[in-house]
Amino acid sequence: MYDVIIIGAGVIGCSIARELSRYKLHTLVLEKENDVCCGTSKANSAIIHAGFDPLPHTHKARLNARSNLLFNELAAQLDIPFKRNGALVLNLNKEDYSKLIDLKERGKQNGVPDLQILTRSEVISLEPHLAENTQIVNALYAPTSGIVCPFTLTLALAENAHANGVQFKFNTPVTSIVKEENTFILSTPSESFKARAVVNAAGVFSDAINNSVSKHTFTITPIKGEYDLFDKYVGNLFGRTLFQLPTSKGKGILVTPTIDGNLLIGPTAMPCTDKDNVNTTRSGLDQVLAGALRTTTSIPMGYIITSFSGLRAHNDQDDFILGEAPDVPNFFNALGIESPGLSCAPLIGKELAQAICAKLKPAPNPDFTPTRKGIVHFNSLPLHKQKELIKENPLYGKIVCRCEQITEAEILEAIHRPLGAVDLNGIKRRTRAGAGRCQSGFCFIRNSELLSDIPDTTYSTPTLPIEKEYDLIIIGGGPAGLSAALAAHKKGIDHLLIIEREPYLGGILNQCIHSGFGLHTFKEELTGPEYAERFIRSVQKAHIPYLLSTTVTSITPNKELTALSPSYGLLTLKAKAIILAMGCRERPRGALTIPGSRCKGILTAGTAQKLVNMKGILPGKEVVILGSGDIGLIMARRMTLEGAHVQAVIEIMPFSSGLKRNIVQCLDDYQIPLKLNHTVIEIHGHDQIEGVTVAEVDANRQPIRSTTTFIPCDLLLLSVGLLPENELSRQAKVNLSPITGGPVVTDTLETSTPGIFACGNVLHVHDLVDYVSEESSLAGEKAADYILEDTPDANNPISIFTEEGIRYCIPQFIQPAPIEPITLRFRVNKVYKNAYKCLYFDDTLVLRKKKRIFTPGEMENFILTPDLFTSHPNLKSITLKIERS
Repeated sequence: MYDVIIIGAGVIGCSIARELSRYKLHTLVLEKENDVCCGTSKANSAIIHAGFDPLPHTHKARLNARSNLLFNELAAQLDIPFKRNGALVLNLNKEDYSKLIDLKERGKQNGVPDLQILTRSEVISLEPHLAENTQIVNALYAPTSGIVCPFTLTLALAENAHANGVQFKFNTPVTSIVKEENTFILSTPSESFKARAVVNAAGVFSDAINNSVSKHTFTITPIKGEYDLFDKYVGNLFGRTLFQLPTSKGKGILVTPTIDGNLLIGPTAMPCTDKDNVNTTRSGLDQVLAGALRTTTSIPMGYIITSFSGLRAHNDQDDFILGEAPDVPNFFNALGIESPGLSCAPLIGKELAQAICAKLKPAPNPDFTPTRKGIVHFNSLPLHKQKELIKENPLYGKIVCRCEQITEAEILEAIHRPLGAVDLNGIKRRTRAGAGRCQSGFCFIRNSELLSDIPDTTYSTPTLPIEKEYDLIIIGGGPAGLSAALAAHKKGIDHLLIIEREPYLGGILNQCIHSGFGLHTFKEELTGPEYAERFIRSVQKAHIPYLLSTTVTSITPNKELTALSPSYGLLTLKAKAIILAMGCRERPRGALTIPGSRCKGILTAGTAQKLVNMKGILPGKEVVILGSGDIGLIMARRMTLEGAHVQAVIEIMPFSSGLKRNIVQCLDDYQIPLKLNHTVIEIHGHDQIEGVTVAEVDANRQPIRSTTTFIPCDLLLLSVGLLPENELSRQAKVNLSPITGGPVVTDTLETSTPGIFACGNVLHVHDLVDYVSEESSLAGEKAADYILEDTPDANNPISIFTEEGIRYCIPQFIQPAPIEPITLRFRVNKVYKNAYKCLYFDDTLVLRKKKRIFTPGEMENFILTPDLFTSHPNLKSITLKIERS
C-alpha cells in the first residue's frame, strides 16, 4: 500500500513528487514510457514565461509570475542551468500600440515585475540583428523571462525526489482505477497498486484518467506545436526570446535562444485527435519558417539541424484544473497543463503537495535534502578541473560526441546513476550526446555499445613522450593527414605530430572495404584498408609520432591547441604550423526537414557502412536510400550483398551526385532502381520506421503531390551530402567558403590564418582518395616551406572566380609568377554534354578543353604551368567557366 501514487513522470508529476518527498510518505510515480519527460514536458519552447500573457483570475495568471521567481533558487538547489535572458513582444503595426499597452497592464495585474515599453531604437540596441525588420514599431520588454532545459529540470526533480525516497516505475501504464472505500486500486498490464491518494498528472491522457473515476469530466484536445532547431553557429544571433504581439490570426511564431546555445523557432498550434501523434508535417514546418521570417530574416535556414513537435494538453475550460476532484476524495488533478505549465511547475508541485498533506497529515521527512548534483559537464569546466577529472577517470579524456564534446565518462554516469538512461534518447537528454549538428551520426554506434555495457579497449598506457611545442601538428590521421605528414617529413620536418581522434589511423578508409582505391597513386586497385595501410606503414617506417583516441577540442589563431586523451590526459600544445585534415561529416535527417515520424531506422549511409563493415551488424532488411552520393551507391550494393532488399535509390536532382562507375557497378549490376527527380516527402512509423512517401519533383525541386508513392521499409539510409568538418577552423578564425563549407586557401593550401593549412575533405569533398593524397602532399610540402621560411611574400594574390557552370574552385587565390605547376580542382554545378571547360586570364582565353560529359559527381582540373604566366605579368584574376560552343 502506497500513501500516494502519481500518474505521469513529466515535469508536473516530478515536481509534485519532489514536494511530497519533504514528508514521510510512501510515494510511487507510475510512467507509461521508459523514462521521465517523454511527453509534453520534453517538446516545448523551454521558456520560463514572465507571466504577462495569461488572462487574469485564472490559475495560469495566479501561478505564473510567482512560480517564475522560484527558478533561481530551484536551479541552484538542483544544479541545473537557468538563465533570465528576458523577452521582447514585438509590435509590427502602429495601430496595435494599444494592444501592447493592454498586455503590459495585464502583466502588472498578474504580478509581473519590471515590464517596460521600448521604442524601436531601444529594441535594436538590445537586439541589433532586428534592425533589418523595418516593421518593428516598439516592444514590450519582460526582463524576468527565462530559458531552461525542460528535460534537465524534469530529471533533476525526479532524481531529487528519488533520493528522498520516492519510487519510480517505468513502462507501467495505468489501465484502470477503482476506489474501494478509502483505497484506490490502480491496474497496469503487469501488476496492481494500492494507494490512499492518487495524483493525475498524465498530460494529454489526464482527461481519461479523471473521467474513469469522477463524474466531473473534462476533455483534453491535443494541440500540436512544431519547431525547428538551429545549429549553435547561429545560437547567439539573439539574446532574448522574441514574441510577436498576438493578433486575430494568433500569437505568431517565437524566436529564442536555448539554454544550450542553439536557436529555436516555433511553435505552430494545430488541434489534433491522436494523442500519440508527434509527427512533423510539411505544412506545419512551412508555417514555422514563414512565421519566424515575420520577426527576422537574419536566420540562415541552412543551419537547421532538426525539427520536432510536441502536444500541449488543452482542456475545454482553457485553464489548469488543479486540486481534489469534488466527488472523489483524495483524487487530485493536475489536468490540462499547457503553457505556461513548465513555468508554473514548481508552484503547482508545492500547492498540490500541500493539499495532499492536508488530507493525509504526514510528518515531515527529517532526512529530506533539497539539493542534487547533476552530471558533470566536462566541456564547461576550466582546464585545471578537466585535468584533475581525467587523472581520476581517464574516460573523461575520451570524446564520444564530437559536436557537443561529451566524454565517455559523462555518458556512463548518465546510464548508471539512479533513474539512468536506458536508450539513446535518454543519453541525449541527459548529456546532449547526439543533440548536436550531426544528430548522433558520429556517436550513435559508441553510445549503443555503452548501453550494452561493451567496454572501451582502445587506449593504453602512454608510451610516446609529449612535448609542449612542435614544428608541425597535423589534426587528423586519415588519408589526408598521413599524406601531409609524409610530405612534410620528406622535406626535413622531423619535429611533427599527428593527432587522430579514432583509435586507429586511416580515417574513413577503414570502413571502406570495397575496391577502387589507388588506381592513380599506386597504379593498382586496392580496398580502403589496403590503401590506408600503405600510408600507415610509411608513417611508422619514418618514425613519425602520432596520438590515437585523442580529440583536439580547441585551436587558436596563434596555433595553440588543446586536446583530450584517455592515455595522455589534457594536452596543451603549440606549433609553428598546423595542417587541418579533419575530414567531413554527413548531412543528417534533421537538416533536410523531412516531415513525419522521428522513429528508429533512419541512418546516414556512412553510419550504416560502419555498422555493416566494422561491427558486423545489418541494420535493416527492406531499404530505401535517399540521395545518390557515392557512399549511398556503395551501400546499396553492400546491403544487397548482405541479403537486404534495396527497394530504390531516391535522388532529388536530375542527375546522380556519385561517380558513374559506382552507378554502374552498385546499382545497374544489381538491378536497383535509381529514381531521379524524386524525393522522400514523409517518414512513417511510430517506434520503428515502417515506410516512406516518395514523390516526383518539379523544376524547382518541389514535390508534385499527384505523383506520391508509399514504399514500405524498415531502414532509410541518407546519402544527401557531405560537409567539411570545420568547427576547429572557425575557432582559428579561418575564413570559410560559403560554397564548399571548407577554408578559403591559396595555391599553397594556406588558409586566411597564417601558418594554418588545410587539405582533404575538410577543404572540399573529393571524389577520389587518390586526389586527397595528392592534394595533401602539397599541403605538407608547403607547410614545411612555411616552417623553414622558404615561402614567397603573399603580396597581391590573384583571385580565382567561377562563372557559368562552375560551382567552386580550389584554391581561391594563387601567388603571382608561380615557379611550379598549380592544379586547380573544381566541380560543375549540373550535367553538361559536349561542352568546354574554359580558363581565362583576365579577359583572355588561355585554356579550353572539350569533354563529352561533365557531371557534378566528378572532379575536374586544370594544371597551370609557370610558362602560362610569363605573358601575363600584370594578371589580376583567373576565371573558370563552362561554354557550350
